[in-house]
Amino acid sequence: IGSDSVAACDAQALSERLLGDTLAANVLLLGFAWQHGLVPIGRAAIERALELNGVAVAANKLAFACGRLAAADPAALDALLGVAEEAPAANDAAQLDAIVQAARLRLADYQNAALALRYQNFVDRVRSVEKSVLSPGAPLELTRQVAQNYARLLACKDEYEVARLYTNGSLERSLRESFEGDYTVHYHFAPEYLVKSRPDGRPQVKRRFGPSARVGLKLLAGLRGLRGTPLDPFGWSAARQQERALAREYEELIEGLLRTLSVDKHARAVRLAALPASVRGFGSVRARSVAAMREQAKAIDAEVPA
Repeated sequence: IGSDSVAACDAQALSERLLGDTLAANVLLLGFAWQHGLVPIGRAAIERALELNGVAVAANKLAFACGRLAAADPAALDALLGVAEEAPAANDAAQLDAIVQAARLRLADYQNAALALRYQNFVDRVRSVEKSVLSPGAPLELTRQVAQNYARLLACKDEYEVARLYTNGSLERSLRESFEGDYTVHYHFAPEYLVKSRPDGRPQVKRRFGPSARVGLKLLAGLRGLRGTPLDPFGWSAARQQERALAREYEELIEGLLRTLSVDKHARAVRLAALPASVRGFGSVRARSVAAMREQAKAIDAEVPA
């Protein structure tokens, strides 16, 4: 349709910068589109609809107006926001250290300091071997992939983690910022031990739990130290067993790569280490993505070296 007919707006980033989160990104993008003449509704009607909706009215009106300004005069919007000078880009080593440190903090919150130390020790071993193979100052891409993907495999969103995320205060803060007046929170979950799978393989139907469920969630979050131990009440679950087995499988894969790592084998090792990034979803969706990942690993192993 031609470059003159295309306009771009990073509504997510702009909303977070203006309002501290991305909740109003869609309204901001609506303002951007409206200013370009792409929405056949009057401005007054849109603003009235935001008022009638009754959710974060002032923030949504501001987002709509800023979306319009982003379309009409982006330089003026930058001037209003005060565009800061870009900070110097961090070098590869500093970026890698930041990734590892952030992951350690997440894993400590996820379970405990022992899991964070297990992660740190494994990543340090990969870094040491990779540095011994590559020339000084070369980017440690294998370590980067392991740092990112090993943390993901160790911190699966299981029952304990869902409970922690719902009771650590972030949900309440988000609700207070978005809604006013009296409201009641209900939780929708589909735990495999309470919900039967559909015969046609479609996703399970979630069950609704009332506000009192928060008490149980808080208790469950406090018991996350039981995760993976013989006392873990969810340890028998096929999904939990698969998740923990996958983390061990990844450790064994990386250890095998490290034993024979060389400059010639480095690129292949990086590709294998990056595969868990494709694992997504829960239940049957996750199982299919894990199977696809393993097929990719076999295909990489079967490639004839150039």
